[in-house]
Amino acid sequence: MPQSPTLQSPRMHSVRALFRGSVWQCLSLLFCSLVAIAIIVNVELSGNGVWFWYADAFHRGAKLYAGLHLALQPLFIIEYNAWVRLVGVNCIRIEMLSFLHIFALCIGILLVLRESSWPDWQKAIVLSGTFIVFITFNAYLFNDYHVTADLLSLYAFVLLLRLARAQTARGHLGLAIALGLIAGLALTNRVNDGAALVASTTICSFLIARQRRFAVACLCCGTAILTVLLVVYSTGDTFSDYISNSVLRAAGSKGGGGSLLADPILLVIDAVRSLRAGGKWMLLWTLLILAAGAVLYRYRKARPATIIGMQLVIAAAAFAGSSALTRNQLLHGSLIGVLSILSVLLAYLMVALVAIRFALWKAGRGNIDWDPREFLTILILFGTAAGSASTGGSAGNFYWTMALLLLLVPILQPFRRQAAWIDPSLVTLLLLLTFTGLMGKIKSPYSWHNYQSSPMFQARQWYRHPVYGLLYMEKDQLQFAEPVCNEIAQNDPQHELLSLPYPYPNYFCAVAPWHGYVQTFFDTSTRSTIEGLIAELQADPPQWIVYQRELANLTAHERIYNHGQRLPQRDLDDLIMHKIASGEWQLVDKRNYLEGDGWLVIRTRP
Repeated sequence: MPQSPTLQSPRMHSVRALFRGSVWQCLSLLFCSLVAIAIIVNVELSGNGVWFWYADAFHRGAKLYAGLHLALQPLFIIEYNAWVRLVGVNCIRIEMLSFLHIFALCIGILLVLRESSWPDWQKAIVLSGTFIVFITFNAYLFNDYHVTADLLSLYAFVLLLRLARAQTARGHLGLAIALGLIAGLALTNRVNDGAALVASTTICSFLIARQRRFAVACLCCGTAILTVLLVVYSTGDTFSDYISNSVLRAAGSKGGGGSLLADPILLVIDAVRSLRAGGKWMLLWTLLILAAGAVLYRYRKARPATIIGMQLVIAAAAFAGSSALTRNQLLHGSLIGVLSILSVLLAYLMVALVAIRFALWKAGRGNIDWDPREFLTILILFGTAAGSASTGGSAGNFYWTMALLLLLVPILQPFRRQAAWIDPSLVTLLLLLTFTGLMGKIKSPYSWHNYQSSPMFQARQWYRHPVYGLLYMEKDQLQFAEPVCNEIAQNDPQHELLSLPYPYPNYFCAVAPWHGYVQTFFDTSTRSTIEGLIAELQADPPQWIVYQRELANLTAHERIYNHGQRLPQRDLDDLIMHKIASGEWQLVDKRNYLEGDGWLVIRTRP
């Protein structure tokens, strides 16, 4: 018997309200989904062994911290493990989790845009533009902790917007609990971003709440702490092991506490240096296009659609008249990269401006039209400063900062007097960002360090794997992986395989990483892990080692994170090369696949 309309109405009303009058936003949602699916097919359907093997080890009872000495946070491993247990090991079914992440990201942007009075078509452009900005990071994946970090921050943003208009004490406390839950999950997903979110949501909830501010802030912070304890408890590890490995030792792999504290300052310095060195002409190009909107409105009183059209014509003419190098840079998304560096400076400046505006408003000076939602800039600043720990103070890859700043404009309307030309100019900018970001993703859906993937749907083929089902792989990757796995299958009945620093060969060969060494990359594994691996290799190595030698990359990580001093992975490299040179281990093959000094296929025993 169907439920009565009365029982269905509250939930259905909320869903309908989200999409009512949102035809263009729904089309934008479809566009974003298609772009993301194309990225998933071209990047993720070749299989990602890192999270698969961590989840497999966790499912088989391994302790993430006491056993594997994991430097990463556990949330994504727990989520990935639950999903694999639900759908099995088939790669296509596993990657459905990525689509759920995509959908959640788009819905989060839609929920933010509900707070704006902009028309549907303008919101649709904001949705498409900010989505493209979110995913522009060259190594962005929908099946790792980067997307969950963005999701948690975005939904904290949504809840703080709702807190700003909450009327009842019950509503305030409920939102505080939800904020604490999200902040706590963020801390167990990525420690620097999560710690920033816990601090910023606690501060913002106190400043934004209309009632019981102290209780709201305490409840938010307390819920976050309780959430962290529950997530750590679910891993089976002790809190001491968790803190020792994923916080203290993990900080050492990023240069230690002193470097982490200095990184937010270095970030500003590097942003200024980067803009002066290579971003001036793109900033000038952008400012000229935006200035054209002001001129059109002042002297012609042009309508928004006319302003946008003329600005796009000017942008197209400027693009056509640019050099081949400039056009190539624009088509690879460099405009977003330059503006993301500018957004780092804006994040710092906007918090200072908000503080001044709040002080003037409290003092009754300046005729300030104050909006408590301006305190959301604190969340953006804290997240940006925390992100500097992952980049070693470098100002690259701050697309999250840029996306949230763009989302703030339609909500706060900071340029009310100039809105007649500022609003359409922002729409023009978002259209340009969507175009350049999309072109960049088509040409290079994924890259990492020196590795550059092929353009979408080029140099790839479908491959039916005996364990994981259909994969969509680059031909070079398949030509590298198949012979390695065939050699191991024919000559090693025990299937002992250690792949360094990432377990890609382990995944394709369907052989679990030797002794649980899933990955040993330079800034995501602890010194104790590498030293333990070296000791085990000296005592009783596995039959096969597949080693991707990346000395230039290793040197860069030593410079950025370790003040130029040796990382333990260099001792590991010395051991492997010494064993080969002495004849104790046999170099069976060397393949120049991906970046670095080649993949070494090593047999340690006859």
